[in-house]
Amino acid sequence: MDIGGYKGDTIGIFLNLFPKSQKFIIAVEPVLEFLEDINEVVNFFKGKTPFQLIVIPSALYDKNVIVPFEIQGVASKVIEAEDKRKISSAFRTVPAVRLDDILHNIPVNYVKIDVEGADDKVLRGMERIIH
Repeated sequence: MDIGGYKGDTIGIFLNLFPKSQKFIIAVEPVLEFLEDINEVVNFFKGKTPFQLIVIPSALYDKNVIVPFEIQGVASKVIEAEDKRKISSAFRTVPAVRLDDILHNIPVNYVKIDVEGADDKVLRGMERIIH
């Protein structure tokens, strides 16, 4: 599972490291513009290694809400209440979901989390999955 999938670089590394094993990958990325880059990585590996990919176009959080979100270059993040006074022009809102509420009966063996400081909220939203 790639939480904060960005442009698919971690997916590419994983598919490169384990070319012969069957993989089921879940990528979570709320920035829609980055989904095209993830798709390019997927297309590169199609036919070269067995895998299935599900992309969740959302942020992950400890509740299901719409959150303020900021994109600045390669860094994008949920803007917490105490940071709202620092909102830049790169601000938008995105849906955020609890992973426990949307993934059922799917075993998770590996999780990469890169969410620019919201790690604790992401982990609280996936307690069932990681226990």
